[in-house]
Parts: sequence; C-alpha cells; structure tokens
Amino acid sequence: MMDVREQELNRIVSEGTYKVESVLQDIQEEFRLRRDIIVKPDALNFNVNGGITVDILGHDEPFNFTGHSKSQLLARAGIPVQYADKLIDLGETDLLTENLNKMSRRLFPDGAMVRHINKEIKAVLSNKYKRRDASLYFENFLTATRNAGYVPYTGTLSSKWYNIAMILPQVYNPREGEYLVFGISIQTSDYGAGALKIELVVLRISCRNLMKGMSAMRSIHSGTRYNTEEDMVELSDQTLELDNQTTLSAMSDIIGNSINLQAEIKNRIESSMVEGGVDINDEIKKMRAKGFRKEFAESVKAVYETSLPVEQLPQQDSRWRLSNVISLLANGSSVDSDVKLDAQNYAMDILS
Repeated sequence: MMDVREQELNRIVSEGTYKVESVLQDIQEEFRLRRDIIVKPDALNFNVNGGITVDILGHDEPFNFTGHSKSQLLARAGIPVQYADKLIDLGETDLLTENLNKMSRRLFPDGAMVRHINKEIKAVLSNKYKRRDASLYFENFLTATRNAGYVPYTGTLSSKWYNIAMILPQVYNPREGEYLVFGISIQTSDYGAGALKIELVVLRISCRNLMKGMSAMRSIHSGTRYNTEEDMVELSDQTLELDNQTTLSAMSDIIGNSINLQAEIKNRIESSMVEGGVDINDEIKKMRAKGFRKEFAESVKAVYETSLPVEQLPQQDSRWRLSNVISLLANGSSVDSDVKLDAQNYAMDILS
C-alpha cells in the first residue's frame, strides 16, 4: 500500500505540472501583448480622478497604472506615495495633477520608458533602462532543471514578478511529523522590481507551506540603452534581441550544482527546529519594518499563538514554526501575489 506521504507527493507533482504550464501560458501571453514606449514629458498629460491616469501623445485612450507602476511614477516625480494618496482622499485632485505634470518635466526631462499591456502601465522606467526579456531565462531554467531531475511545482504571475518553482520528488524527514522536499525557483521582473534571482526552495508537503531564498545566483539587468531626441518612440520587437549567453550559461551551471547546496538548507532547518528563541512581538515589529502590512503581520502573531494540528504547523515554539506560519498565510486565497512571494522569501530568512 502506498505511504500517505508518497500519495501526497504524487498529487503535488501531478498538480504542479498543470499549474506551471498554466502560468507559463499566461506569461507568454503577457510577452505577446506587452509594448514599450519611450516618451518625453511634453508627450504626457496626467489626470487624477479617484486614481492617476495619463494621456500619451499619439494614443486615443488614457493609460492606467498598477500599484507598482504608480509607485515608480511618483518616485520619479519626487512625490511621496502617502502624500499623493492623501491628496486623492481629500479630493485635491487638481493639486496632484499639477504636481505630476510640473515635476515630471523638472525631474525626468529626458523622458521615461513606459511598459504597458492594453493601456495598463506595468512599469515606468528610465529611458536608459537595461532591458532583459525574461522568456529566454524561463526556457533555459525549465530545460536545465528537468535535466537535473526536478519536476514542476508552482508558478506565479504577479503585477511585477514572474516566478516558477521546481522540486525534487524525494522526501526528507528530519524529525517525526516533518516531511519536506527541496527545490529551486527562478524569479525575475521585466518591470524594474528587482534582479533575476535563482533560489533554493523548501516545501513542507503535508500543508504545502513553501519557503524560498538562500540565493544561489543574482544578476543585474543588461541590454541596450536607448536615447532619442523625439518626444515619443514606440520600440519594435527587434530591439529586444539581447546577448544573454553569459547569464544563461551561469544559470545552467548553478542549477546543475543546486542539489549539492541542500546540505546548508538542511542545517538551517534543523537549527531552526530547536525549541524557543522566538519573541513573537519583536518578530512582528521586524516584519512591519520590512514593509509587511499591519493586517498580515498581526495575522502571523495570531496564528503563531494558536494551537493547530501538526499537519498544518510544527508544534513546538521555534523559528521553524514561525517560518511555517508565514508561508502558511502566504498560501491564503486573499493574499496578493506580490505579498505571497515576499512572504515566502521572508519565511526562508527566518531560518537563518
């Protein structure tokens, strides 16, 4: 008769294949629809009416912003996000509109690169942004991980990140009630959110709590810089052809050697399982300082102090339990995709 843990692992692998394929299709569709515009301030006209929109020269309809691109825009215009939100809440939309139009001309006179999908702006970047198309890295990552024995587990397409995680279908049992598998993930942003990251992954299979981190490789964006004297230039597909062979080769090497890095992860896990050493109130303060919202941080405290079955959380008060609380809450259906990825990374940080 098949062991229940083996049955659960088989379910994870089966579901993972579908999940990763679905996310990859979504990412490919986003690549297909995405367009870039290099635009000077004179070609921009900002409007505020419950939210920020912008008219761009040569386009009939206004463009909207995601939360991420709105923050980028305000940062480039030297306007604090809290100040902008307060003006909107107070109905002082004319003042914010004037600030955006004037400050954009003052602070980025050479223009910006606007990356959008169907009039939704996903990023507002320097027109000297070193650009990299993530599709090349995902293709290489999937090939290299499969060759190394990994199988698909999950993926996420958020407003600013692409993420795929693969696992090795081998169970690690460090102590009674703890059944883990290890893996590797790739995370990158074509929207100026951060560098390409390849990280190790730990998955507690009974509850599917996932932590990721212990960076195996980081890479800065690279590519061609674009300068223009025109007010607005829409970039063609040909400009996306980049020389990425060095990074792709390094990716393949680190994936091939990733199994050898698991000893360090095992040491972290076993050390984190030692009972005690957690001041939950202090840990919540640290989470708030890292940018997690009050509601999420307080949920971590509440769940940490709640008695739950071993299938959901480790029983002893420890850093291992705290890490699992964070990753358990990251799995919640109401959690934003960007928060989910940040929480999974923070859950791994807790183990160090």
